[in-house]
Amino acid sequence: MENKIGLNPLTIRQSQGLESKVRIAARAGYDGVGLRGDEIETYIEEGHTTSDIVDLLRETGLGITDVGSVAGWQFTDHPPLVCQIKTSGLVDPAALDRRVDRFFRLVSEAGGEIVPAVSAIEEEGDFDRGVEDFKSLCRRAAEHGLKIAFEFVGFGRQMSNLRIANRLIAEAGQENGGLLLDTFHFHRGGCSIDDLLETPADRIFLVHLNDVMDKPVDTIRDQDRLYPGLGVLDLPRILGALRSIGYEGFYSLEIFNEDYWKRDPLEVATTARTYAKEVLRAVP
Repeated sequence: MENKIGLNPLTIRQSQGLESKVRIAARAGYDGVGLRGDEIETYIEEGHTTSDIVDLLRETGLGITDVGSVAGWQFTDHPPLVCQIKTSGLVDPAALDRRVDRFFRLVSEAGGEIVPAVSAIEEEGDFDRGVEDFKSLCRRAAEHGLKIAFEFVGFGRQMSNLRIANRLIAEAGQENGGLLLDTFHFHRGGCSIDDLLETPADRIFLVHLNDVMDKPVDTIRDQDRLYPGLGVLDLPRILGALRSIGYEGFYSLEIFNEDYWKRDPLEVATTARTYAKEVLRAVP
């Protein structure tokens, strides 16, 4: 089966607007594209509709890998944050609630299915509380027919590796709750291939593909990501494990690299896909 390759919009952050990113992904030969929630909102404010997004994707032949992200939903006393990691200033819970509901509705109307949920980074708490927080988020998304993909953050204080992510997802027991595996965070969180081999393939909703600069593991940042195959990750082994357990979903290129953001976005998108195909071909 041919691997499906997607483009995360943050890889070409320098390109402005939803339509621009979608068309670049299509020109670069991708199978799918991620959408940002804030860019959907801007697109709507400009006079478009979610039907226009559906038509654009149909025209370009692209699937949707995932849409936006939510954060700040775990071990906090406020509703989830849409496309941002931290609150800015005073928190209006009612306003945050309305934005989440609107975001989920727009995702559903645009044809999206998977929403990444970034795990707690600075916050810590009782593990059972973390499970209940995930349950609550999944049930809220289910009202809109959406799936929630839990993304552990390798430099987080508590929810920082694949083993704890698998345990949380299993204990939550939500049909629409699964895993977003990012190869950067797999490395940063000190995860093992054995943990990956024990992960149920049907619980992996999406894989973010990238490589990492050769730096001490405890010092690397999101901005230290590279095109696949140019860093220190043993990607053939990681991707081989995913293949062996039967993962068949998207490999979405998510590369936060400030140098790449200074280049032509089509060049970056095309180069990222070329390297991704080479790495995937090298999988035993």
